[in-house]
Amino acid sequence: MNMRALMLLGPTASGKTALALELARHLPVEIISVDSALVYRDMDIGTAKPTTEERNSTPHHLIDIRDPVQSYSAAEFATDAWRLIDEIEARGRLPLLVGGTMLYARTLLHPMDDLPGARPDIRARLDAEAAEHGWPYLHQRLATLDPITAQRLHATDAQRIQRALEIIEITGQPLSTLHAAGQKPKAHPDIRIVSLEPGDRSQLHARIAQRFAQMLEHGFIDEVKRLHARPELHAELPAMRTVGYRQVWQMLDGERSPDTLFEAGVADRVIGVHMPDAAFYTQLEAVMHLDTLMTMVSPDTYLRFPGFTEVTTVEIEPAAAGRSLQVTVHDGSQMDAVLARAAGIDSFRVISPGASDEAEALRELARDSCNVVALAPGRVIGYAHNQRANDALRKAGIEVVETPGVELVRGRGGSHCMTCPVTRDAV
Repeated sequence: MNMRALMLLGPTASGKTALALELARHLPVEIISVDSALVYRDMDIGTAKPTTEERNSTPHHLIDIRDPVQSYSAAEFATDAWRLIDEIEARGRLPLLVGGTMLYARTLLHPMDDLPGARPDIRARLDAEAAEHGWPYLHQRLATLDPITAQRLHATDAQRIQRALEIIEITGQPLSTLHAAGQKPKAHPDIRIVSLEPGDRSQLHARIAQRFAQMLEHGFIDEVKRLHARPELHAELPAMRTVGYRQVWQMLDGERSPDTLFEAGVADRVIGVHMPDAAFYTQLEAVMHLDTLMTMVSPDTYLRFPGFTEVTTVEIEPAAAGRSLQVTVHDGSQMDAVLARAAGIDSFRVISPGASDEAEALRELARDSCNVVALAPGRVIGYAHNQRANDALRKAGIEVVETPGVELVRGRGGSHCMTCPVTRDAV
């Protein structure tokens, strides 16, 4: 095989690490991490970092090379990776690049020399605008200037929104023109690419859920708490934006983590529901919250999007003495039973707006038709344009208070997403 290096890519929990270690048993390889999270020290559990034993069995590179307060760019990765490829080759061994950070892979194979460097003055001005108007406001501006890039970014993804607007100001061109976002790495004369693409994504999602459950059992929340206690770290650092760390950090900043919920007697269990990946869901990249697909309209009744059934659930409960949490992963067939048990009922009624075909289902999803806010059991607020869902609710005996929702829709959310409950004194 005529190549300088082998690159092994794939999504989370696809089996990259296991395959890499198996290859190391048969070939003289050294592993170069292609993972933007593994570069950070003290972030071990939530990144599924290779164990000490695994790293001792085979040389690993670009792991634990930065403190979480520091940054590490894709360009720095590419420079370091090519240097390591040369060094490993000189030792008569095969460089094996392993990971799932596609930006790193793309930059290694196709350097983005045409992208400008950071401009502190522009970033400071954009930060000031965001502080005044919010990042969704700047996201709307990006949607006008570069709709392709804006479509793939969440409205609160400050780091990427800022960078995209910065590039437009510097170059006069949208990022989507300068760089094909989401493009898979192409063949490279020096690097052979192997991509792990599971045929059954439901199995992949089950493995991801199981992995997350194991992370919680092994102390992931405590790991983030230790990082959170460091005064120099904050939520806007690239390290703290890593999936998993970001969510726990947010809980520590303003919401209760499951163990403190239990300690305070606020809840006796927390249920996580794996979001689906069927095509008509992911086309919009709009399924951000559970209430996009399912909302409670009375204690024993839910409004639920058609087809949203039998997905993996994760049940988190107080554990026996000596353990912080007990985590149980349930397969899709148990979804309704798990939700009913959490609600303290034997079963619940499901109301669905229905859909005659996939195209109609997509339209219903785009309109947040199953996203309503309950004012009281059996009385909800819903958008007036979601007549299919509103009619289904009324037929089931649920009172619907319709609102035009014109301004709320601009926030890219349904009635429940765009409502903030407020408790005030009687006076």
